[in-house]
Amino acid sequence: MELSVFYIYFTIFLLPAILLISCTTILLTRSHTIKAAKLMAYAFNSYAIALIGEFVRHLMPITQGWWLTEFIVAPFILLGAILTLHTIYIVITNDTIISFRFAPYIFYMPLIFMLTIIPFISIQSVDFYESIIWYYRDMPLYTLLFFLSFGAILLATFPVLIAGYNRCRKSSIFPLIRFLLLSQLFIFTLYIVCIFTFKYIPYPPMWPLYLGVLTTITLFVGILRFNLTPSLAKRYYTMMKLTPYAIILLDEKQRIFDFNDAATTWAPFEIGMDAKDAFILKENVLRFQAFMDRLIKENSLQSQLLTIKNANNGSTTYLSCNASVIYLNGDPFYYLVWYDQTNEVERQRKIRDMAYIDTLTNLSNRTYFNSYIISKNMPGTLILCDLNHFKHINDTYGHQVGDKLLQLFASFFKEHVKSPHLSARLGGDEFAIYLHNCTSVDIVESLLHTLRLQCQTTPLKLPEGDDIFISASFGYAISTEPLNHLEHVLHEADLNMYKEKKHVNNA
Repeated sequence: MELSVFYIYFTIFLLPAILLISCTTILLTRSHTIKAAKLMAYAFNSYAIALIGEFVRHLMPITQGWWLTEFIVAPFILLGAILTLHTIYIVITNDTIISFRFAPYIFYMPLIFMLTIIPFISIQSVDFYESIIWYYRDMPLYTLLFFLSFGAILLATFPVLIAGYNRCRKSSIFPLIRFLLLSQLFIFTLYIVCIFTFKYIPYPPMWPLYLGVLTTITLFVGILRFNLTPSLAKRYYTMMKLTPYAIILLDEKQRIFDFNDAATTWAPFEIGMDAKDAFILKENVLRFQAFMDRLIKENSLQSQLLTIKNANNGSTTYLSCNASVIYLNGDPFYYLVWYDQTNEVERQRKIRDMAYIDTLTNLSNRTYFNSYIISKNMPGTLILCDLNHFKHINDTYGHQVGDKLLQLFASFFKEHVKSPHLSARLGGDEFAIYLHNCTSVDIVESLLHTLRLQCQTTPLKLPEGDDIFISASFGYAISTEPLNHLEHVLHEADLNMYKEKKHVNNA
């Protein structure tokens, strides 16, 4: 083989294959997760395999390379054309709905047809001949079927493009569809011209391969031109914008230089403003600044709860925040992500209330009462109280009336015992009051006088017209030392309460 002929083979077959593989690399590095990009890469590779097959076939003796046409070149030409059609279909259907029965699977029927008939059309080395520098095949039936299959694929592109053209006029992909439709008209015209001029012009064998490559190249150029395969950075930016989590990026002076739409749900952020100024209310600003101060100190925060009060309706939102400090060229930048944790906080609060709140009276229960006093670690007064003759009321009027009487008695405590003092139902008809840091007998006696007076003047009114007045016995113990151990003080208050109860019973 002359060196000049080899150069022609290299230029016509191998060089385009190398260019197609390069296009595949560009596609996969820009958009390796997009299905359309993958299909187009497969189409490029299919054409590259067919070109390499033709290159190898022309390097081999004409009597030995016939099988490359039958099993490699022709099938991969059809596969490349089908993958290009499939890619166009995917690009359009990602933007709108077009209805083609059995699509995209029906696109592969020409390839299946050719693979099915190959065993029945025996191709042999004697069916090939050499003309100038090309190896042609002299098989009219096989050639006719191949050209019909390839033409059918080209024609199938038109209804897909026309459907997309009609449905996507206001879409961002409309310029691409218009570009592809005009390109496909030009390529199909070339296909018809080549069929009628093939006998007069010595085209390279399997010349439809180049029209298929041209179709895929126009799709590739169109997608790049109209920016429909965004870079990884752009796709990550899009993901940031669309994520339901709020994302805020701050510069070294804690000014906002980017944020997503979800962030504006919580504050009116603007590019260039100080982040803390977006929170409006002073209490929100102080909380956010404390959060940022801690972030600067620790460089990273995970699942930190940030409480934000709504300036319009006063409602409280709890945000779970993750944040990191990122250094670029020595300057700190702050990456903040948060999401609404209000429902979870409220759920946990309900669970806690179930553990620490008496469900009948909505007062604290014994567990919370004891832990609260110990946590304060301060002097104070413990008051115990017990309803007199409560069993008789339950037996006479029933437990529903008894429950209402307990609720009425608890309402007196809610009215007169305010934080940091605490009232609780210890169980049954037994109640308790803790007066925080109070050691004054006068204050204690004044409170007990108020409660007794309310018991005497505020009866429980029954539907039948009867009034039930509450009779209660009280006993208290004052501790001038921190209430670390409650047993002694509770015992003293209990003894004093039963002294009063005994006096009431004797009376």
